Amino acid sequence: MRKGIIGYLVICLLLITAFPVRADDGVVRDLAGNPLVDPYTDGESYDVIKETPTPSPTPVVLTRIYVNASATGANNGSSWQDAFTDLQSALAVATPDKPIWVAKGVYFSSFALVEGIQLYGGFAGNETELSQRNPALNLTVLSGDIDRNDRKDGNGITWNGDIVGSNAYHVVTAGDEITAATVLDGFVITAGQATGNNDKYGGGMLVGGSPTIRDTRFIGNVAQEKGGGLYVAGNAMPQLIRVEFRSNQAVFGGGMAVSNASGATLIDSTFTENMAQFGAGLFSEFIQSSLTVIGSTFMSNAAQYNGGGVNHYGAGLTIVNSTFSGNTAFLGGGLYNTGNGTPSLTNVTFAQNGAIYGGGIYNDQGTIRLYNSLFARSTNGGDCVNSITGYINSQSANNLIESTGTQACGLVSGVNGNIIGVDAKLGDLTDNGGNTLTHALLAGSPAAGAGKASSCPEVDQRGVTRPQPANTNCDIGAFESDEPLPATMTPTWTPTWTFTPTPSSSPTPTWTFTPSPSPSPTVTETPTPTWTLTPTPTWTWTPTLTNTPDGTQIPSQITPSPTPTSWFRLYLPLVVK
Repeated sequence: MRKGIIGYLVICLLLITAFPVRADDGVVRDLAGNPLVDPYTDGESYDVIKETPTPSPTPVVLTRIYVNASATGANNGSSWQDAFTDLQSALAVATPDKPIWVAKGVYFSSFALVEGIQLYGGFAGNETELSQRNPALNLTVLSGDIDRNDRKDGNGITWNGDIVGSNAYHVVTAGDEITAATVLDGFVITAGQATGNNDKYGGGMLVGGSPTIRDTRFIGNVAQEKGGGLYVAGNAMPQLIRVEFRSNQAVFGGGMAVSNASGATLIDSTFTENMAQFGAGLFSEFIQSSLTVIGSTFMSNAAQYNGGGVNHYGAGLTIVNSTFSGNTAFLGGGLYNTGNGTPSLTNVTFAQNGAIYGGGIYNDQGTIRLYNSLFARSTNGGDCVNSITGYINSQSANNLIESTGTQACGLVSGVNGNIIGVDAKLGDLTDNGGNTLTHALLAGSPAAGAGKASSCPEVDQRGVTRPQPANTNCDIGAFESDEPLPATMTPTWTPTWTFTPTPSSSPTPTWTFTPSPSPSPTVTETPTPTWTLTPTPTWTWTPTLTNTPDGTQIPSQITPSPTPTSWFRLYLPLVVK
């Protein structure tokens, strides 16, 4: 009985499976749920048809992530055509093995760097090699204008004073986990506004780690307290290469502030037209390790109080092959030093800076070491001024300062190779090659070849070799002239003779006629005068001058050759009577 029931159930199941069933949606299906398409009809039996599953789409494997605000493709970052249209999407999937390429355009938001990623801007949107991009031409702008109502130029850049409404507190952030393997390269960072109750630092970028920042410009950013363009703190030790800070503003460090940090390294960078109360270009304090500035230019920055170019407090500051030009402040137009600061300056040029005290440098407190540095054409306040608690290291050597006395920080001309109170013969600030603007030495500058060889860097601010092959010593200042000094030669004397005949003291002959009774004529021979030719030599000196270390030229002793003489006889006719 039981076996019969089981068999019956099996038969029923097979019959049901074989017959199609019309579902509530009107589609004829078999028992497995597979749709049956006409000519299948109700009540007829068919074999079960299994639906072939649709294969899953092949995942996109990214070796590089593309971002282009103008892209119209799949928006998956796999190519320029299918690029992400916003940078945030790319950062969300970024990994250290996938560099992010960002095309020109404006990207609005606040962006957090991811450890180990390499973020490159400056692409037109069709490149296949990194070397093909041009950041200067294809501006890639990261903007903090999140409500998009700032006054901007044609490239989407917000300049100082043009922020409207609420902007991002920080356009870019780099946390303390960020190392030098993280790269930010080829961007313009603008319109950051760090004015929150707890966000008063780093309008353009807030750095707590040690990223590598290259070929990037910070423009028109603001901070309520420190670091309008960039703020560095904590264990941070970022490296900045060819970075520009322009038209940023803060109370401390309009362009950049480094505070209670390990330090930073700046190479071939520029600080221009930044504003602050203290340290319009750069403000630094409590450096735990080192703050090094190499091959950089500070120009036209303005501080209300101290340090138009740089305001430094404490230890750790080193400046090499750099230029301070046209900066202004109340104290220290170029550099203000305090807090027992011990900055070291080697081959630095200060020109056309102005202040009430210390157009070039005001040393309020601490000891500054100066080597091969040049001070010229300060517009006000003298070249270098110490307060009663400020000193210049006694080993400071081979500096050229146009001012004298207390406005030359007390340095004395001739001591340790220092040249004081002499016109430097310095050109204007211009593009003399290299990555930054410099002041060239003019012909005849006393700074040429007057540096101390043991203190000279291997190259100048532009990358020109120091000293030049034909010279023994390097030049003073940030600029090394590529014109060789005149060769040392022995003077030569070339006499030119002018002959002026002078008659001798022989008497003038007198003719006397004496009658003679003799009928024969008598011949009388008159004396023959002898004329002596006495030449008067005219000396012409055509020397090739020899440059001596102190610039003095002493002629060699010359003994003229003996004066040549000439003579001749004057024959007179005989008188026959």
